[in-house]
Amino acid sequence: ERISSDPTFTPLTDALQSLNILHQKAGDLNIDINAIGIMGFSAGGHLAASASTLFHLERFKNQNNRKPAFSILMYPVISMTSELTHQGSKNNLLGTNPNAQLVELFSCEKQVSDKTPPTFILHATDDMAVVVDNTHTYVSSLERFNIPHKKVIFDKGGHGFGFREGAETNKWTNSLEEWLRGLKMIE
Repeated sequence: ERISSDPTFTPLTDALQSLNILHQKAGDLNIDINAIGIMGFSAGGHLAASASTLFHLERFKNQNNRKPAFSILMYPVISMTSELTHQGSKNNLLGTNPNAQLVELFSCEKQVSDKTPPTFILHATDDMAVVVDNTHTYVSSLERFNIPHKKVIFDKGGHGFGFREGAETNKWTNSLEEWLRGLKMIE
């Protein structure tokens, strides 16, 4: 709050600005601008989903924001609704008593449109921090708009399994690589 008059939108503004910088510097960095995506884990998954669904907001129009070409959401917080949200993430982003409009806006499952990029989404059924219904709800919205997606759900893994050595969940990278190849994002 000390550095921004609108701290709820600061993370999203930063994420979208990062995408813009990558697009502007793509030639210097030898990056294919059609293959610039966004990836986030847990609350970062919410940020990546927000960048994939809210990039078009009027408040960002003058910033020439570009949406990500794809999103990778790892055990993401998707919803700010009381039934699904991770309360700590909601409090950190929206405050302890947010108005209904912000809850609706930052419930990413409600913001999916035909402009949402292809999405890879990963979760574990036994995640007790961010319930797996966040993923199921988002995927239902993606399906409603025929957005290409890949959903990977593990029975066990809990929350934050990422690259845990030797775990069954460590195989998600193979699914991601296959999915990115199918989108022609990697060779």
